[in-house]
Amino acid sequence: MELNFKELFEKSPGLFLVLDRALTIVAVTDAYLQATMTKRQDITGKNIFDVFPDNPSDAVADGVSNLNVSLKRVLTDKKSDTMAVQKYDIRKPEAEGGAYQVRYWSPLNSPVLDDKGDVKYIIHRVEDVTELISIKNEEASKSLENKSLKEEVDQMALEVIQRARELQEANKALREANELLIEKTQELERSNEELGRFAETASHDIKAPFRGVGMYLEIMKSKIKGKIDDPEIDESFEKIVAARTRISTLLDDLLNYATVSRSAITFENIDTDTMVEDLFKNIEFNIKESATKITVDKSLPMIKGDRSQITQLFQNIILNAIKFQNKNKPEISIGAKKTDKMAEFSIKDNGIGMDPKYFPKIFQVFERLHGQGEYAGSGLGLAICKRIVERHGGKIWVESEPGKGSVFNFTLPCT
Repeated sequence: MELNFKELFEKSPGLFLVLDRALTIVAVTDAYLQATMTKRQDITGKNIFDVFPDNPSDAVADGVSNLNVSLKRVLTDKKSDTMAVQKYDIRKPEAEGGAYQVRYWSPLNSPVLDDKGDVKYIIHRVEDVTELISIKNEEASKSLENKSLKEEVDQMALEVIQRARELQEANKALREANELLIEKTQELERSNEELGRFAETASHDIKAPFRGVGMYLEIMKSKIKGKIDDPEIDESFEKIVAARTRISTLLDDLLNYATVSRSAITFENIDTDTMVEDLFKNIEFNIKESATKITVDKSLPMIKGDRSQITQLFQNIILNAIKFQNKNKPEISIGAKKTDKMAEFSIKDNGIGMDPKYFPKIFQVFERLHGQGEYAGSGLGLAICKRIVERHGGKIWVESEPGKGSVFNFTLPCT
């Protein structure tokens, strides 16, 4: 049986009115008609303020102006707007004398957006809260035998309206604070973009002369070789070459970090097993030189991401596991499991481990837990890993204890 959505809407128990962009009434529920003492054929196709004007006998009536401001705000901001409780009197039908009846309403105006994100309709929903704040119907009036009680009730009604208006102001302040937060976030993103461009430019500009320095060092070394027998000069040359190598590595990693942070991600389906096998071929020298034993789970999950960046992620963590060893022969195991729409990978090693107090620091830029004399590196490797994982919508964390190795865990989207 085909559903009649128009009938379902009209019979729904809520007090709903649907307006187009010109604030013309296009649909209304039976409950709304009953609450406002109107008929569908009398109000559809008409402007809401023609149908529901202010009470002309109420000199301070502001229902029309307040509602108009709220509806215009919805059209401009394309967001829902909760109004304070409004005193908005309703006119009785002509057959009943046409007099205005005091009413209090709690309105909420919500946009309905089209495919382009523009407001197509506004849903005007109200709740009749008259009995809660006014107690002015005939039966209640009979019970108000003493004036002080009536004044107290009227004062309570005024306080409820005042609190509602304060809430409306608070909502406005919250909306403005949220807009400011969005603005500051956009400024931060622009700053990060500018920082990335600076790092990339600086790395390129500094690397060029450094290549020349390396070349001239080799020329100088070859020219004095055999002519000057001075161990101190030989040692000085070695220190210069080592320093030049460290700076070159730092520049490479800095450029790499800037590239990872700024470059567009090309998502593709990745066979993780094949990718890991190709990676092992690329770092075969490091594996054999360190006599590293690596075990990999069978059938790692297929993932979706940037192949180059994901390869670098695995490579950085594996080379770290090979590097941070005491006297042990490195042992590394790679495993994974599916969790929802993500694959959770773990790379475990038997290295030196670390104190848990350092966990928050190791993924930060230029953070090192050891001096250059102990373990070489720029302090950017794990920062690059974190950036790659986050740009793929995942997260990365570590589990470790001193002397008991480390387990680096990270999540990536599955295919």
